[in-house]
Amino acid sequence: MTSLDNSDIQLEKDRYVAERDGLNLVTLQGDMSDLSEFRDQSFDLIFHPVSNLFVKAVRPVWRECYRVLKPNGRLLSGFVNPVFFLFDNKEMQETHLFG
Repeated sequence: MTSLDNSDIQLEKDRYVAERDGLNLVTLQGDMSDLSEFRDQSFDLIFHPVSNLFVKAVRPVWRECYRVLKPNGRLLSGFVNPVFFLFDNKEMQETHLFG
């Protein structure tokens, strides 16, 4: 397994969990829109949780994911509704702000 992140703090957390759970994990600091250190078609799976919120342009990220995924590989990506950043989610649910 490989974890790529631009945050040293996140990579430290990834290493902690890997050590705690006995996982074999390589951690690399880098930019998700430049995966040039990885060969074409080198991953079966990319898990991309909500990270697209932190880039100026998501298309370079998708291009790199496509390039490094093996044929029939999978990209799992998460998205967050921007409303969660505008309102307190708990209060929104309790007060039925939108409905």
